[in-house]
Amino acid sequence: MLKNILSTHHAILVEGEPEATLAIIKTGLTENGLLVDGNPDIFFLTYQKFGIEDARSVIEMSLGAPVQNEKKIIVFSFDSITNDAQNAFLKIFEDPSPSLKFVLNTYTAEGLLPTLRSRLSIYKNEKELEVTNVDSFMKMPVGEKLKEVEKIVKDYKDGGNKQVIKQFLLGIHYFLEEKIRKSGKGNDLVALKATAKALDYLEDKSSSVKILLESVVLAL
Repeated sequence: MLKNILSTHHAILVEGEPEATLAIIKTGLTENGLLVDGNPDIFFLTYQKFGIEDARSVIEMSLGAPVQNEKKIIVFSFDSITNDAQNAFLKIFEDPSPSLKFVLNTYTAEGLLPTLRSRLSIYKNEKELEVTNVDSFMKMPVGEKLKEVEKIVKDYKDGGNKQVIKQFLLGIHYFLEEKIRKSGKGNDLVALKATAKALDYLEDKSSSVKILLESVVLAL
């Protein structure tokens, strides 16, 4: 999947579940003839919420020339990323060193700042299940949203996994954050908090996926 991608754009983002996607990224690096384990020029970092201090650490890590390879490659995966952290990367992604490559991974690029997305070449882990398009979902009336939730829950009960649902909720979360940022108003804060709460409870095995998703819909 990434054999050719890694030799092109200086900053790419691969959408998908972290564990599976990072394994594919490592395979792509290996197929490019790179030794992954113990390579002083390749870094793998994993975060839940990626903040401004994390961004500064990654940027500091990117400074300096590679030790033994042509490029220094920094791979970092995150569940969510703050606007401040995204803004911190704008300059380095726009005018990168030719010896530096960034590979990002998160569940979905939806909701990332347009200024950051424009500096990334975005790919999808082709093995990932398709997830409901968040932009289309947010335009639906409440009744249609609830029907869509029923479909998502049915797919989950028929053998799906919670990672797809998590990806969907993160898409809504990013969408709401961007909407609040653009409007400067807090009208969507209740929905944002409901989505964050659903994401927290999603990891609880006793939680009802249907109830969590419906609670988000009713808060939108």
